Amino acid sequence: MHHIKKNLKIEKENELGQKIKKFRMEKNITQEKLAEIIDVHFTYIGRIERGEKTPSLKTLKKITQALNISSDLLIETNSEKNEEMKLLSILLQSRSSEEIRKLRKIAEILFFN
Repeated sequence: MHHIKKNLKIEKENELGQKIKKFRMEKNITQEKLAEIIDVHFTYIGRIERGEKTPSLKTLKKITQALNISSDLLIETNSEKNEEMKLLSILLQSRSSEEIRKLRKIAEILFFN
């Protein structure tokens, strides 16, 4: 089971990286230029695009701003999944930051360990 979850995580990282690469290339921006814009080393961009690294939300936001794209374009758009995410978001709105952090840690253990 651990290997399946790890493989799913790698698949998602590869998918995200491939989307970033696609949009970067469509904009005729090199890895070096993107790295310069978002203030990271250019090898980090390559590692993201190959699915070796997952960018933080802060870095992902910088990437979408640099490429002038919506983060929605990088995130899977499945209407049923989106509806579930909205419901989860509504449930979490009344919770404290600490409770949300604990829930995130539980989800990481459940899905990625």
